[in-house]
Amino acid sequence: MTTEPVDPFRSGLMRALVISLIAAAIPIAGAFLFPASLQDYEALTWLLLVIPAFLWAYERGWRGIATALAFGMAAVTITYVMTQLVGSSVPDLLLPVIVVYVAITLGIGLFRDRVARGPFDAAADMRALNDEATGLPNRTQAELHLELEFAAALKGRPLTIVLFDIDDLSKYNARYGRAAGDAVLRGFASIVRQHTRRMDLGARHGGDEFISVLGGSVTEGAVIFATRLLERMREAEGDAAVPTVSAGIASFHSDMTSPADLVRAAEAALELARRDGGDRFRIHGRDADGHEVESEVPAEAVSTEGMPPTSDAAAASAAASSSAAAGPTAAAGTGALLHSPATPATP
Repeated sequence: MTTEPVDPFRSGLMRALVISLIAAAIPIAGAFLFPASLQDYEALTWLLLVIPAFLWAYERGWRGIATALAFGMAAVTITYVMTQLVGSSVPDLLLPVIVVYVAITLGIGLFRDRVARGPFDAAADMRALNDEATGLPNRTQAELHLELEFAAALKGRPLTIVLFDIDDLSKYNARYGRAAGDAVLRGFASIVRQHTRRMDLGARHGGDEFISVLGGSVTEGAVIFATRLLERMREAEGDAAVPTVSAGIASFHSDMTSPADLVRAAEAALELARRDGGDRFRIHGRDADGHEVESEVPAEAVSTEGMPPTSDAAAASAAASSSAAAGPTAAAGTGALLHSPATPATP
């Protein structure tokens, strides 16, 4: 399909530019070529300098600024008429007043554009803060959100984060192909999205890791949340065996001075969960019985399978029961997201 060439002189912006240049050229040329003849009409000729600013503001959609400039031109015209009626001369400060007035109005318009970004800029900002592959917020947005929650935690608000890692995703990709691995990422992202409260944030942390920032939540609440997501992943069905997920849980405490400290604590707990075989979560700073230990002592493994009867275990059992009570609908919905071509890759 062919497209007709666009005549630049048919566009409103080009016409405005040409008219503006002509209007600005009249008083400038008159001041140099006919200074005596135009002396009585000096105010009206210099008034033409406002026209370019008016047309520019109108073309940019600054209706308020364009209206203000129109009123300014009217005020200058009325001033000239009144001076002619009373027989006095035009004030010497009229030209500087016009220049300052135009500069202020256009400055307001530019400031407005900078503060109120256009819809295309807003869309670009959203793309910069979202992960294209999963549709979740990306690491940048997660870090910004965590900064805010950490500031609130310094003032006493509870804060817990959970880091998730898909177990052996690289091996899964090597066996079934990248398309199958991407389907797993999208499927787990859907699980995170479904179970994240509006006040919290679930994001892709990078690679096969995800992060959940749970503002206002203590460790026990995060245990229930992590247990529910791990159970949903176990229930997921696909064209191939779906990988399991490991998680590391860390809560804010007074020794932490930055969000990075909290993330490192969750990463340490996640690493221990991986070492213990995956498909489980670990709590930073707690042993297998859920008792607090010294921060420099690694926490013992806490598995969602065969957990001892502690407060965390009871919370996890309650979460697992609620997951089972949800029925097959939720599991089926998750499984549908994980279907993908999963034929083992040819060596």
